[in-house]
This record gives sequence, structure tokens and C-alpha cells, in this order.
Amino acid sequence: MTPTQFELFYDRNASRAYGLARTMLDSELDAERTVQEAFLIVWNNSRATSGDSSEATQQSSLMTAVRDLCCERLTCSMREGTLCARNNALGNLPADLRDVAELALCRGLSVREVATCLRIPAAEVRAKMLAGMRLLAGPSYPAQLQHGPAATA
Repeated sequence: MTPTQFELFYDRNASRAYGLARTMLDSELDAERTVQEAFLIVWNNSRATSGDSSEATQQSSLMTAVRDLCCERLTCSMREGTLCARNNALGNLPADLRDVAELALCRGLSVREVATCLRIPAAEVRAKMLAGMRLLAGPSYPAQLQHGPAATA
């Protein structure tokens, strides 16, 4: 990809990449930095592959890079204790359940996005979300959900 082609690629894709980063991250500055890093990754990859990739492939690479970098920033924030759970009831959950809850509830990520960020299967994300809800609700949690559908039959 030539510098001119890259400039056109940037102009066509920057707002979409920024929108994804802004959806996943609270900070405008973090979103901007993430998008800059993602474009740099695409630029370096295009130079390494002689620029033979189609624009669609490069767009896909860009959005994947943005998502992966956002996930990296979010998991770092979780380790540093800067996500929302440290100041509310989620902070009482075990660490593995809290990590899932923070990404899903505080960041609004889908099950698939949480699974990608934490590098665990989607089924495990769902199980941890259910376990976390059970712990947070305590004894008031409906019996049919506490023990599964078979418990009420």
C-alpha cells in the first residue's frame, strides 16, 4: 500500500474504527490511541505483504486490530481495578466472575465480545454470568433459576 493509498484507506475507515473503539472504551483519548495503533498495525502488515491485500481484507484487519487492542486495554483496566466493579456490588464477586460481569454489564459487551477479550469460550461466559447473578441475588434468587428447571418439576 502506497502512502497515498493508505491516506485514502484512513479517510474511508477512521470514523468506523473510532466508533468501535469508542463503543468499547470510556475514554476518548484511549479510543483515539487505539485507532492510531490499529492503523499502524495495518500499515506495517501491508508493507510486510507487499500491499497485495484487498481493501476488504485490510478493513477486516483494521477492525480486528481495534477490537483486540480495546480488549487488551480493558483487561489491563480490570487488572488495575479501574472498571466499575470496584465501586459497587460486583466488587464482592470472585475475580473470574467479576471480570465477566465488568465487561458485560459495565462495558456493555456481548457474550462473544467478552469471550474474545478474556480468551474463554462463550459458554463459559454465560455460565459465569449466571453464577454471578446467583451470588449477587443471594437467597432471593428464584428457586427455578437457582437450581435449574429440574428443581421446580
